[in-house]
Amino acid sequence: MFVDENTWRILSQDSVEKKVAGQTARLPRPEHMIALKLHAASSPSPSRSKPEADWEDIRQMIRACALDIADPSFREIVSRYGGEKALDRLSSICP
Repeated sequence: MFVDENTWRILSQDSVEKKVAGQTARLPRPEHMIALKLHAASSPSPSRSKPEADWEDIRQMIRACALDIADPSFREIVSRYGGEKALDRLSSICP
């Protein structure tokens, strides 16, 4: 996934250090990855032939990271990058 310099700065600055396969790595917050996925899912690009895969990725990240879809800060991110439709959809796929 490619992002502009400003987005990269935000992703980097808020990243967290984790051990992955025995190596230390900085990982973006899951909320930021979901924002990127929401943006990708709503992009009308001909190269994005399977937006449903983005929604499955979003669902899996929410479950794996135990994110609360009722949390106001998370809802604000979803609303900003996916709109009201994304909030409604999250409610249906993450009961």
